[in-house]
Amino acid sequence: MESSLSLLLLAYNEADTILAELEAWRQILEALPSNWHWKIVVVEDGSSDGTSSLLNAWEVESEHNYHLHRDERGGYKNALKRGLQFCETDYIFFSDTGFKNDLDDFWSLFMRRTSADLILGRKVLRKDSIFRRLLTFLLNSYLRTYFKNDKFHDVDSGFRIFNSRVRTLLLRDDLTFRGFAGCEMVLKVWKAGLIYREVPVSYVGRVGKSRGLPNRTIPFAVLRLLRDLRNFRVS
Repeated sequence: MESSLSLLLLAYNEADTILAELEAWRQILEALPSNWHWKIVVVEDGSSDGTSSLLNAWEVESEHNYHLHRDERGGYKNALKRGLQFCETDYIFFSDTGFKNDLDDFWSLFMRRTSADLILGRKVLRKDSIFRRLLTFLLNSYLRTYFKNDKFHDVDSGFRIFNSRVRTLLLRDDLTFRGFAGCEMVLKVWKAGLIYREVPVSYVGRVGKSRGLPNRTIPFAVLRLLRDLRNFRVS
């Protein structure tokens, strides 16, 4: 039986690492069983450092490569939605860029893909800042208490695999949180009664400044998240 998988990546000013990362991903996906059809989809969101030109050249190298470009910055959530609309496959594997994760942990999630509708890589071997580790701990502790669900330990992890049921749900109900789109995805899956689980993975973190959520913006993002959570719970 044939199956299909999209690797979905979001890119914003990733010129220093994007080609090396895409080559590493290509080697992993080429190891999939021969009955799997796969593609790599990079949603590039208004980069100004030459990332777009690199991806244009990369796209024509293989029939597996797809570059979705936007001239102006639309933000993480909107880039994710663009990718979801494009990835009409049985499964979607989403990963943050910047070599934050050990890409070989792909297999830990992929081999368990039929055990849940959405599977996240729970960061347990972390080498990023203590501040971000503390943020993850506090956020997920709050969510476990607020929603009375002890499965929430790393809901905003940027390393996850999900099936077409989750994609359909997200395109139908839309993503509305102004930040923490990954968190909203988990909550929508849980609220819809789909199956969610987490699998331990290692995590290095990005070298340099975060592209999606710089430290200086985190307090404001958390305040917005608290309002979004309140609206989500009563809706």
